[in-house]
Amino acid sequence: MGIEALITEAQKGKVAPILVVVGDERMLVTQAIDAVRAATVGPGPRGFNEDHFDATNTLSATVADAARSLPMMAKVRLVLVRNAEAWKADQWEELLRYAESPSPSTVLLVTAEKLNGSMRFVTAAKKKGYLFEAKTPDERDLGPWLDAEARRRGISFERGAAEALILSIGADLGALADGLERLQLFAGKRAIREDDVEEVIKPIRESGVFELSEAVADKNLPRCFSIIDSLSRAKDKDKPALVVLALVARQVRLISIARDAIEKGADPVGALAGKMPPFAAKNMARFAKKWSSAQLFRALRKLSETDGRLKSVSAARGQEWRVMEELVLSLCA
Repeated sequence: MGIEALITEAQKGKVAPILVVVGDERMLVTQAIDAVRAATVGPGPRGFNEDHFDATNTLSATVADAARSLPMMAKVRLVLVRNAEAWKADQWEELLRYAESPSPSTVLLVTAEKLNGSMRFVTAAKKKGYLFEAKTPDERDLGPWLDAEARRRGISFERGAAEALILSIGADLGALADGLERLQLFAGKRAIREDDVEEVIKPIRESGVFELSEAVADKNLPRCFSIIDSLSRAKDKDKPALVVLALVARQVRLISIARDAIEKGADPVGALAGKMPPFAAKNMARFAKKWSSAQLFRALRKLSETDGRLKSVSAARGQEWRVMEELVLSLCA
């Protein structure tokens, strides 16, 4: 079943006792979690009736015990498990037993990028209608998704504007949502026009500067090299390597904040509150899982070294971009 069905039902206050969300489209997964959370314990701060677990360092028996616990001064408790793909088949047995008689006062929400469809827990969840897929919409479905997201945010489009946004960004729901947020701030209360997209979105996509910092955060080395190549060939010299380095350094510092929160058992999105928009903070928290504290320490030291090197090389000979290539190779490899 598609994730849209889960989100729609949760927004009406209807949630099953067990929900399994499988897929790598992070924005849809986040929207589903937010909708279920609002329908169960409310949108406010985490309280006594909300437990978050990461399957990479949690036993399924611990999750099952939490799900069997009664809510405190409330009707429902929420138990959220992320990265459930980390559990091997035999580690699901405790949750399988729980699923046979789930607590009526608990909603157990399990998320994973991918699960073996032949596992007994997965087949049981599918049979009972508890399994939902979070897949990126096909190109033909991007228009309806964008329209629905715009309505949710109270945004309207003039003719051709929505199509221009999709053409500028493509099938990247996170980037589309970020584009909507930028356009809403730019347009204010009026409808978004096609020339707004030309003015606000296309320069960002074409510059490559912000894309490089995201590619580093995502440890996508081929993408990093491609962007650096484009920047080195660009006629626009207003963005020298030192400016690009500053943006990459800022990204690494934000990842460090999120990583520190994760290791302390705190909410990484909350740790980044006020430093970036909420959706961007959620994306940053996802990136932080790809870095260890030791890697981040080395990255900050390497950034400092690169700053000194860039100030001593010749930009005219293109040496600064070779230094940047060495930097991203060190950070991402």
